[in-house]
Amino acid sequence: MSELAQRILNYSTKLGLSKNDLANKIGVSPAVLSHIASGRNKPGLDLILSFLTAFPKVNPDWLLFGQGPESREGDGETEKIENIKLLLEVKLLNEMNYNVLKEKIENLERRIKGIQ
Repeated sequence: MSELAQRILNYSTKLGLSKNDLANKIGVSPAVLSHIASGRNKPGLDLILSFLTAFPKVNPDWLLFGQGPESREGDGETEKIENIKLLLEVKLLNEMNYNVLKEKIENLERRIKGIQ
């Protein structure tokens, strides 16, 4: 299991949530969490975004990198908005990288077809 997955599961256990409770709270199936807990899958960006939205006091640096305190002080709303903005930026960068890679593959395919 990845360290990120371990932090997610440990945090929910600390709050007294079962895996089913956590799955319901972040909007995934219990099977998704089971696969993450077993190490079969790693937490994806959507799951991380859902987790940080459901638990706005969680410090994203702690969750993603294991750095800093586990929780942040505050009312949670400011942190929730900051978490969403940060993860949307990461998601956008990921989509941009995908589009660049897709374009390069298409160009390579055209070049290969031109050679044949």
